[in-house]
Amino acid sequence: MPKIILFCLLATASTASSQVTGDFRSAGSDSWELSSTWETYNGVAWIPAILPPELNDETITIRDGHDVTVTTTMDIDQVVIESSATLIIANSKTLRIQDGAGDDFVVFGTVQTIGDIELEVTSSAHFQSGSVLDNDGKFQIVDFATVVFDGTALLDNSDTFKIDNDGQATFNSGTTVLNIGSFNPKGNSFVTFNDASVTNEDEFKVEGNSTITFNTGSVYEHAINGGKIGKTGSMTWNTGSTCVITGTIDKIPDDFDQVFANLVWNSPGQTTDINFDHLIVQITGSFTLASTGTGFVSWLKKDTDPMVVDGDFNVSGGVFVAVDGDTNPVISVGGNLNISGGLFDFSTGDGRPELHIAGDMIQTGGTITETGTGGGLIVFDGSATQTVHHGATISNEIVSHVDNASGVELTSDWSPPDSTVLVNGNMVTSSNKMVIGAATTLLTPGGYIDGALQKTFPDTGSKTYEVGSSSGYSPVDVVVTAGSGEVTVRATGASLPEAANEDETLNRHWSISAAGVTQADLVLHYLETDFPTGLKEDGVELTQYDGESFSFPFSVIDTVANTVSIDGVVPAGDWTLVKLVYLPVEITALATVVDGRNVTVTWETGENSDSFTYELELAQNDGPFVSVAFLNPSTVNQENGRFDYMLADLESGHHRLRLSKIDANGRNIAFAITEFYVSLEPGLLVEAAYPNPFGTSTTVRVGVSESAPVRVELLNSVGQLIDVLHDSTVPANQMIPLKIDADRLPSGIYYVRATAREWQKTTRIIVLH
Repeated sequence: MPKIILFCLLATASTASSQVTGDFRSAGSDSWELSSTWETYNGVAWIPAILPPELNDETITIRDGHDVTVTTTMDIDQVVIESSATLIIANSKTLRIQDGAGDDFVVFGTVQTIGDIELEVTSSAHFQSGSVLDNDGKFQIVDFATVVFDGTALLDNSDTFKIDNDGQATFNSGTTVLNIGSFNPKGNSFVTFNDASVTNEDEFKVEGNSTITFNTGSVYEHAINGGKIGKTGSMTWNTGSTCVITGTIDKIPDDFDQVFANLVWNSPGQTTDINFDHLIVQITGSFTLASTGTGFVSWLKKDTDPMVVDGDFNVSGGVFVAVDGDTNPVISVGGNLNISGGLFDFSTGDGRPELHIAGDMIQTGGTITETGTGGGLIVFDGSATQTVHHGATISNEIVSHVDNASGVELTSDWSPPDSTVLVNGNMVTSSNKMVIGAATTLLTPGGYIDGALQKTFPDTGSKTYEVGSSSGYSPVDVVVTAGSGEVTVRATGASLPEAANEDETLNRHWSISAAGVTQADLVLHYLETDFPTGLKEDGVELTQYDGESFSFPFSVIDTVANTVSIDGVVPAGDWTLVKLVYLPVEITALATVVDGRNVTVTWETGENSDSFTYELELAQNDGPFVSVAFLNPSTVNQENGRFDYMLADLESGHHRLRLSKIDANGRNIAFAITEFYVSLEPGLLVEAAYPNPFGTSTTVRVGVSESAPVRVELLNSVGQLIDVLHDSTVPANQMIPLKIDADRLPSGIYYVRATAREWQKTTRIIVLH
């Protein structure tokens, strides 16, 4: 209890000054006009008042716990209302505050107006923290009068709050305005909100040359459908202020063509689509979309005026449509694009708007798309490095451009739904990757992917990986010859960490992963500046690291084009160039002897050692080299450095043979190449179809040992002719491929019959759909 008494004494002391003769204070709760309601100070003590206080008296205090009601129109000044006291202005009565000596009207408690309060010429009212103005009548500030609300003071206005003829109203930090009546500056009046909040559910308008200024931290909530937000040209939204639209159902607010600082649209009761119709002149801060009910908000329908947001563009809910029509406006975002929910729809019509982002694009939820017949363009054109975080859906025809010399950095994998163009600047993936699907493209006229790039191979074919590092562009050409799936290539501008000696290793390596791709040809592009001091282009070889050990497959280094080429390899692994270890060995002779379909390979070396292994590779009819044998010298016929090995049952045609000599570390230290030809056996040869059975197409190869006219027919299961696949001369010892498409054949069994001179052969094929 003593603590409570002390608090009350301190509170009372804070709301009143030392009394002087002629001061009045309330003695209880009753009408102002009754003398019994008051006490007066006679210089020595407080005594019952003979008359109630009036204009020319000293300070008039309504004490804690007292409710005093003004029941007649009167003029006063120097009024203090303590924190738990209430002053009530009765219906149809007016309390006029005049500019007298001292503070004219100071409120720590509550003022309830059923009638009127008027602040007359140059008078002032001060509502302190914790005070309440419950205005059910009229509160007017006129003729240079001022009212100030401080701290947690509350204006609860359900009738008329009017500022006129150079009057001023100031709402400072922490104060709140709840308006369900008329808030109306007129004439040349001034209203200022300093870190204050306003919730408007009725009329909030400006007339004449009056102004309303929202300063940093101030929040205006427009909680009605339609209505006015002040007046165009009379509203000032300074940095850090916010306008929040919460009450829209089917009407956009009037006087919406303003320059806002921060604008928030959060109208869960919205039932129709709202078109801003390019009314907003500019948003100098951020725009936030939180809810649009069952409708959407759109920037434009027909015109091409830009939407300018100097700060962030945030979508956490609702639907934003850039253009609900056929135009191509520009939306310029000076900060970040933050999408955590809702929908950002570029176009619902034929338009193709552009979204220019100077900051980062962070998508943790929601959807970025276009639902019309147009499309959309995202342009990253900031001046500093921008980041992209892609953690939700982005779909349809949304093209991305990077036009920033400082580049764009990924903080997640990025899978754009349409083409990406590096106009000016690189895309840095860090530990993530850029993903280009089968239906998307990457164009790099002014940049490259600094890091990892994934592309899809739905079938065999070739693609260039536009990758590099901060030290330069080092692309990789990939030709998939077997398998299908995703191949990812990462370029790193540093030596491979697993390499033993950095001085003998290229300051660049390529990491390749391949899902579903089992064989490919590679061309690695390096920079001359990648070589450390002492390491020369003509003194290196390619190595592949599979995570456990190094291998040294045969490769060709072009020191003019700065490329390394290798054919027919499993592409997965880390690739780099290392110092070539020269050994005093060579292959001094390589020859072949053809006997029917068998070939004996003979070679000689300058040195014989069991520490070497020999690899034989064959390439048929201009195809890739395929390994056919790994040979240990101790298991091969040899005599005085001469080796023999037989290759049996080879297919007919032209063959290239590559013999490689490999040391104990897996290095290819010498190789030689020769060619030979295997003729067909006498007569007609028809190879089995492949694939078989088939659902798309298959190929049958036919050949003759001597040049002759050859007719090849496709028959159905009862021997009826379906098609003639070939009917002309075939050169000797040449197998010709004949493709058969299944799209014109029902499922079933068919026969391919070949006839040449006195020879005839048939093979069966099966079509399955």
